[in-house]
Amino acid sequence: MKIGNRIVLALVAIAAGALIFPTVASSSKVETPQVQADTKAKFATAAAEIRKQMVPGGRFEFVTKQEFAKVNTSLDSMGALFDKYDTLTNMDQVVKVALFNEQEVVNSILARRDDLRLICKPRRSTGTRIPATDCRTYGDIQRERADTHNYMDKFYQGYQQRQPLTPDQ
Repeated sequence: MKIGNRIVLALVAIAAGALIFPTVASSSKVETPQVQADTKAKFATAAAEIRKQMVPGGRFEFVTKQEFAKVNTSLDSMGALFDKYDTLTNMDQVVKVALFNEQEVVNSILARRDDLRLICKPRRSTGTRIPATDCRTYGDIQRERADTHNYMDKFYQGYQQRQPLTPDQ
């Protein structure tokens, strides 16, 4: 094959890849969690769903105790505002700012601790100069960390339970 034909073939392959891969990548995007409610009913539904997902096995199971308390406090504060004003349009500017600040607290914690959040890190493979990227979800990383911690705890407990060797053994 001539060099000119190889270049044309390579350009066609690159163009085809550019058309195919963005479609695949966009179909796997995960919606970022956000509290966006403008009525009391919508907020009650969103708050109940968030609280349901912050338990073990839920989407936000990895929130810390402090973050859990902060999210619940913010949701309670937002609920109190909706109890008083019922809809966003009934609130004055000061109350709206307070509501949006509480929403931002909740949204930032949930986005950080989202089980489905994709974390990508570049890596270099031995023997090649082509960079590669490893992507894993936050939930997979946290589960692996917990499994490793549990394994090390069991290993250490087993090590402590063994009797020390005496010189005559």
